[in-house]
Amino acid sequence: MKRHLAALLVGLFSLGLHACNGLSGHAPVSRSVIRQMERQNISRDQFDQRLNQARKDNLRSLPKGRSITLPFLLRSNTPCITAQATGGQEIPMMLDTGAGRMVISARTAAKLKMPVVNSSEVQSTMLGVVGKEQGRVGILSPLKLGTWTLPAYPCFVRTYENIVPGMDFPENILGFDLAENYCSYLTIDYPRRTATFAFKQTFRPTPSKNSSSTPFSIKNGVPYIEIQAGKVRWKSIIDTGSFNGVEINEDIARKLSVQDEGRPVEGMILIAVGGTVTSD
Repeated sequence: MKRHLAALLVGLFSLGLHACNGLSGHAPVSRSVIRQMERQNISRDQFDQRLNQARKDNLRSLPKGRSITLPFLLRSNTPCITAQATGGQEIPMMLDTGAGRMVISARTAAKLKMPVVNSSEVQSTMLGVVGKEQGRVGILSPLKLGTWTLPAYPCFVRTYENIVPGMDFPENILGFDLAENYCSYLTIDYPRRTATFAFKQTFRPTPSKNSSSTPFSIKNGVPYIEIQAGKVRWKSIIDTGSFNGVEINEDIARKLSVQDEGRPVEGMILIAVGGTVTSD
């Protein structure tokens, strides 16, 4: 019997259309890539066995230090890091707190010879901000983030891709699940371009009149905070994978009486799990 898994994935970013020539889109990866990836197929039972062992090994492999700090680059206002796999192979990844799970592209999975569960046994349905797509389930072994090495870590594998001419952006997503599962806190320092993953310690911010704090909750694997403008309150995802500072839906816009104050967005491509949308 085939088992379906679902995840909420809301990572997205934008690129200007003015510098791009050609058509943008969203389509399945080539059959040759799928065939290459499927050479590493494993059964659901094998995956479950590896996953159960990984949960034990990953806890034992937590860094002896209190934290690790990674540099990142900002691309389309989203932080991008470089992880490593077997033999030091680099994995460019978007650090996306708005994604509930780690996501690896089929091309990356094939290149790394990553074990992927037979599609006849397990598939995943990934939900994005502009649609959904079918994917696979795999296990990345090992996953290295600086001096932190996880012997194995489960992930979803995309079998679709966003097609944007001239795009220079990671196809892989480091979601919020890693920090939620193993870290006491995660700090993303935009001025210094660093991300700090801390272990077994309490976050103590430096007192400053330029800082504030608010509690967050976790729903569908991603963090939410409450925002207020005037008398209107709503829940919002803390989403480092979004190119916008603040986004609101039409319902909140009407409550704030700003639904008619927007302006058309031009020269933008919205790229996400589930589709590619242009502002044209």
